[in-house]
Amino acid sequence: MSSVRKNIIRTFFYIGLFFIVIGNVFGSKDYLLQQIEHVVSTSNEISDVDFPSQLENPKTVDFQWSYRGKEYSIKETFYGNIDAYYKEHPVKALYEGRAEDEYYENFALNLEHEEDPTINDVVNDIKSEGVKNNLSEEEILELVISFVQDIPYDDAKYDLIESASGNVEESWTRFPYEVLYDNTGICTDKSMLTVALVEKLNYGTALFGFDKKEHMVPAIQCTQEYSSYYSGYCYTEVTNVGFKIGDSTAGDIEGGKAVAKSSIVYTGGNQLLVPDAVTPEDLSIYGKRSGVIYDGVIETVDTMHKITELENQLHFMSLDVENAKKDYLEFVVTVEDYKKQADDAYNRHLIKKDASSYNSYLALHKQYGVAYSQYEGKVKIYNDRVNEYNNLANEYNSLIKSFYN
Repeated sequence: MSSVRKNIIRTFFYIGLFFIVIGNVFGSKDYLLQQIEHVVSTSNEISDVDFPSQLENPKTVDFQWSYRGKEYSIKETFYGNIDAYYKEHPVKALYEGRAEDEYYENFALNLEHEEDPTINDVVNDIKSEGVKNNLSEEEILELVISFVQDIPYDDAKYDLIESASGNVEESWTRFPYEVLYDNTGICTDKSMLTVALVEKLNYGTALFGFDKKEHMVPAIQCTQEYSSYYSGYCYTEVTNVGFKIGDSTAGDIEGGKAVAKSSIVYTGGNQLLVPDAVTPEDLSIYGKRSGVIYDGVIETVDTMHKITELENQLHFMSLDVENAKKDYLEFVVTVEDYKKQADDAYNRHLIKKDASSYNSYLALHKQYGVAYSQYEGKVKIYNDRVNEYNNLANEYNSLIKSFYN
């Protein structure tokens, strides 16, 4: 028995003991023991299997995606026995139960077998599409990112992980080959695929992990002063389409996927909500590798600053709109009071039909007229504020539409 295999079994043994203790303490013994029994029973299957010498069970996958408003496509052939090799790779389970940094560092070092040309072939096919369309080297990098973004998100796997049900193997991180073969993945899977592809373009890469958001993204080495969190690497969201390298302004993570900023318009009482900023305490960086530096982030960051500036302006404008609205609504009471007094005075004049009652009516009607004129002025101020807000919102909406295209 190899030392690696002994380590695997030893690891599962200690995991088993740990889960049994936890199960007895917290009352979830039945489920935990079921998972331990399954993992231990299959641990003998996770070993140093040889990379297939022959290709079996071919499967063709058509990949289609868009970049800067243009559609791209490539067709790739994968093999069932190679997919099975990666599914059984010992690195998947070897570090279960240990520190995340150790697990992801080791996973990042084993993204593909040295005899497997698949990632290189996929990158070359994407590059060929880029060259045919006269894309620069940095645009080809962005084309690769768009390729991964358009791979469907694996909602079923995300739900399985969130519910803590099913076999533990089903929640393990996929290898890049598996993501391509299955044409789906969650944040960790798509991050690993991105790193594998981008490294073939010789760019430096890393992995960003966010504990609070339970999220992971790949990161591309970029111009230091424009890098994310001053790390020297740029946040690169791949769980959803339209995100640029270096854009860390994504909204909430919903169902494991990042949500792009949406168009806004003033509808009364709505204020712009800016997502919580990531702090250094939330961020873990794994598997740093140096390489070519991406400079395209400079334009991206400048646009992000413009977006943030507009968001701040819209936030304070919305407060002005609300104050103007409150002001005219409060004055409605004053106008209605003057109108009632004038109406009552007129009704008294109809009964008395004398000069005194008529003069009283005229005085109150004049006060009502002054108040109504002031009310109209306040309504105009409110409408002007709304128009100013919506004009700026249109500028904001146009900017984010082009930015996330």
